[in-house]
Amino acid sequence: MNKSFNDMYVIAALIAYGFEQSGVDDKDKNRQKYLFSTEEKQKVYTIQPDGRSRWDLLDPLALEKAYSNERLLFPPNYPHVLRTVKYQIISKKHEDEEVEYDN
Repeated sequence: MNKSFNDMYVIAALIAYGFEQSGVDDKDKNRQKYLFSTEEKQKVYTIQPDGRSRWDLLDPLALEKAYSNERLLFPPNYPHVLRTVKYQIISKKHEDEEVEYDN
């Protein structure tokens, strides 16, 4: 089963932790949705309520919840992945627009 995500920060975290993207729903260029399998699990570094950190085996929905609860620690490749996701979203959004230059 696939779940769609449209928050670029969650999408970048999913990709940075190694989740395989199963597709992109880009029917609405302003609200692109990245699809991930809810059955896949990856080791994700989280902060526990007592302040200690540990590795947990999470699916994409649990990772999104950890992100929302500010308990997700980001891997070192997260900034690069985030830039890549932002670029993909922006380039897809402007793909069909005609560019006008001032002369």
